Amino acid sequence: MTSSQNDPTALTQSFHYKTSTHSYDVKWGSLGDPKSPPLIFIHGTPWSSRVWVPFALSLSRQFHVYLFDRPGFGDTPAEQKLDPAKASSSAIEEYDSNLARQAEVFAALFKSWQKDWTHERAHVIAHDNAGLLFEQLPDTAFEGILESYISDAAYYELPKEIMQMLKEPWLREGGKRGFIRELCQANSRSTEEVEARYGEVGPKLPIKIIWGADDKWLPVEVAHRLGNALKTKEVIVIDKAGHLSMIDQGARVGVELGLWLSAAISK
Repeated sequence: MTSSQNDPTALTQSFHYKTSTHSYDVKWGSLGDPKSPPLIFIHGTPWSSRVWVPFALSLSRQFHVYLFDRPGFGDTPAEQKLDPAKASSSAIEEYDSNLARQAEVFAALFKSWQKDWTHERAHVIAHDNAGLLFEQLPDTAFEGILESYISDAAYYELPKEIMQMLKEPWLREGGKRGFIRELCQANSRSTEEVEARYGEVGPKLPIKIIWGADDKWLPVEVAHRLGNALKTKEVIVIDKAGHLSMIDQGARVGVELGLWLSAAISK
């Protein structure tokens, strides 16, 4: 958990929301001038908003930056069923956080922020998802595989403090089960529902795809296929960067984000 004392990136706010089946308590925070253009960072799996902290601090000089932890990640507790008696017959669906369901929560969260914006549209920087299953492993084995899983996402060996920051949320009580639940959302069931509309996005919004050339989770070919599907004009491939490109090549990613934001604002 992030201490709020003297940390502008601490998630000190809570957003409470209920769908027809689940309740949520999303932890979030913001920094920068509220009158500046809004900029939202969204983390991937199995990370938290902490991976975006250096970029949030720098960009908060020009933007009103929003950070939040997705349900079951970092400081945000997992979603809660309104009727626990209604369990799914499928183990995967039972663990599945369901991206479509979370999308409803995110939309409501963004709308709660939007009422205070003086700008028409927000900028969004988002990272990807991935997954695997190993609930029955003992805790010592779980931590070892967790470290291996995280390490595999980076090109360079991660410093001990970065590794600890990334794995700490999953070492808490219930972390192993939560890790499985959140990673199950990597299935394509939810994304398949919207893939047919990818081509509508690029012509309407300025999209930039940034990809690690040495990504072991999702090879660089996926970046170009995604770019073609979205009809985006920019696909940037960064050398000596894995899936955690914002950590492997933070300076380069920062420059690319700055260029994209500058171009987006000028339009």
